[in-house]
Amino acid sequence: MVCWVDSFQRFCRKHAFWFLLLSYVLFTLFGGLVLMAIEQPQENKLRAQVLELREHFLRDNYCVPESRLDTIIVKASFSANRNIAVLDAHRDDWNWDFISSMFFVTNVLTVRGYGYSGLLSDDGKVFCIFYCLLGIPLTLFVLSCLSDLMLPILTHGPVLHLQTYWGLPYGRAVLLHASLFSLVLAILLFLLPATSLCYLEPEWSFLDALFFCVVTLSTIGQGDYLLGKRRNEATKECMEFLTSCYLMAGIVAILTFQETATEVPQVQAVLRLFCGPQDREVKGTDRDEMVLRAEDSGPRGAPEHPPCLHLPRPLEPPPPMSPDQPNPQEPDPQPILR
Repeated sequence: MVCWVDSFQRFCRKHAFWFLLLSYVLFTLFGGLVLMAIEQPQENKLRAQVLELREHFLRDNYCVPESRLDTIIVKASFSANRNIAVLDAHRDDWNWDFISSMFFVTNVLTVRGYGYSGLLSDDGKVFCIFYCLLGIPLTLFVLSCLSDLMLPILTHGPVLHLQTYWGLPYGRAVLLHASLFSLVLAILLFLLPATSLCYLEPEWSFLDALFFCVVTLSTIGQGDYLLGKRRNEATKECMEFLTSCYLMAGIVAILTFQETATEVPQVQAVLRLFCGPQDREVKGTDRDEMVLRAEDSGPRGAPEHPPCLHLPRPLEPPPPMSPDQPNPQEPDPQPILR
């Protein structure tokens, strides 16, 4: 039984990456099935309501041809999908002024998607394709550089402070700092902005505002949640500018937290399990032991010191030889044959 368990553990370690890949595929399929089960009934209900409304309109207005009504609906849907006002077309709202165009560029370069502002011309689509081919790698490079610049301030400095003044070993210090860092990010990037959005957008609930913050910083797009949609043009431009700043700063903070989390020995152990020991070195952890618990290799509170290198001592001179003692380096005299 013990041999079978050991063989199974070796098999799992050898094929850990493929197990991870299979788990990710199953996780993706699970998410799709759950969303289909939740959202499809609501979609069918809304579809039935629209069809019923269309039939009632044609019945009450029999002079309107069905093809003419379909043409109007298609045009209205096309305009609404691109955030062009249909009911209030006389309003002085523009989707492609300078601030809105910069907001679109920020969304595209951060791979968040442009949401409701779609390109209308073929020239704009061609320009966007070539612009993204250069801009997206450049943006990711700049964000990564900003994260590396913030890492000594937000991670290395606090961890060194915990080691120096609190007497914590490296493993516990980086784990405590990562936990506090995640709590601060959750408050500054999600809870406080969501609370502020509840006051700025009275129609939004706290769940709607929190969902907006999550989908914005996760670069999956903001969907139908649009800031300043029912406000004047100046307020709308201000909110778009603040959203762009919030997006860039939030991504830098998340990248910094990602680098902070990879300093935790337990996280490094998991990375070694799936990526191999040549990619990540676990600090203070033996290569043959994948320890996922918060254990430290030294006494509690004892500062960690770098390993001491013992240099070889120089050879001492040999003691003086007596005249009667034979020299071992000289060959023995051969007897003389007469």
